[in-house]
Amino acid sequence: MVRRTTLDQIWETLDDPNSSNKAWWISQFQSLLVLATLIFGTIQTSETPIFTPTTVAVVETSFDSFSPDVLTSLFLFAYRICWSFPVSESKADIVCVLGLPLRASVGFVFQPVPQNMYEEFVQVTLIFFLPIFRFLKLLRYFEITRLLIDACSKAAEAVPVLSYMMALIVLLSATFIYLFEDRRNIPSMPHSLWLAVVTMTTVGYGDFYPTSLGGYLTAALLTFVSVVFLALPVGIIGHEFNKSWQSRAHMLLMTRVRKCLNKWGFNAGDVQILIQFADTDGDGKLTLSEFVELIRQMRIGVSSEAAAELFTMLDTDYNGYVDDDEFLRNVFPDEYIKEIQRAQREALPECKKQIGLALDRLDSLRSGVTIFPGPKESSSLTEISEESFPSNGAGDNEDGRDDTLFQSGF
Repeated sequence: MVRRTTLDQIWETLDDPNSSNKAWWISQFQSLLVLATLIFGTIQTSETPIFTPTTVAVVETSFDSFSPDVLTSLFLFAYRICWSFPVSESKADIVCVLGLPLRASVGFVFQPVPQNMYEEFVQVTLIFFLPIFRFLKLLRYFEITRLLIDACSKAAEAVPVLSYMMALIVLLSATFIYLFEDRRNIPSMPHSLWLAVVTMTTVGYGDFYPTSLGGYLTAALLTFVSVVFLALPVGIIGHEFNKSWQSRAHMLLMTRVRKCLNKWGFNAGDVQILIQFADTDGDGKLTLSEFVELIRQMRIGVSSEAAAELFTMLDTDYNGYVDDDEFLRNVFPDEYIKEIQRAQREALPECKKQIGLALDRLDSLRSGVTIFPGPKESSSLTEISEESFPSNGAGDNEDGRDDTLFQSGF
């Protein structure tokens, strides 16, 4: 179904550590190399230089030139230009590859004292910021961090309320501290706010502190309230993380499948075509064997065992089949919602038309005047009148009108 070229296989090895044993060893080597460059960059800022500027330039240039991180970025950059490879996580790779051209622009060897602002900017970027970007790239090797991100996103709904309460507590405490304290101790309201903030966080730098009885009582009450209050967001995030942890296997598998589908260019519009391709019996649904074969043919880096588990997750009605609706709803939820909204918008004019016909019929029953529908409206009106207003049966009078409508106040 899908044929992977040599370039595809190279990119898969460099990008996905789970694609093969070779890819896993490359990812481990890259992780160790990133940690080494972090340590090396930290040593450079020591008071007594351990390495000469030339040694630093050789080590850093070697890392910038031959690390798997840079090779991945260069390969991705060329691949995207030549083959328009659809990868959304390539921005960090492109940023990390800037180390070599920036170092070359200042002559590779850093001067003890920068000669101009540009050299100072390059030194700060390469020594402090570039290692941070490299370290952040290692997140792709820790899929479990997705659970923490998901828990924080779910707990974000409580952030506005908690932030408001925290601001209110700080403002009230700072106001009382400012009123109780002598101006020689707390000269202004900003100083009082600073004291309230560091007291609430139980840090206590000691640069400002209360000296009056009112200040002591306010700071003590603030410390007690803050200990109780600051535990709320931690508890909320912990609760969401616990729920995510219980379903971590399903969540991580679904995240990996979505990432692989996006990486290899599959979208929601391909779901129906894919199911038709794998549906050997033509019933519009996939059995377990058909679904596993579809995943194998797509070659998105998901094993047969994971595909079988994915089938169980998608089969929400437990009938032993997966149709395009279940596939789209679980794997592409945003696109599924958009599709439902589009269908509702298309059906809205017809719904408005039928509601209007029903209201006209109701008005005619109220006034006793018969409305004759046009040829296009007769079928819909007849259906509505037969279902909602029966012409024969109990409660009908000689005119065919339902007496219960008039008896109920119409």
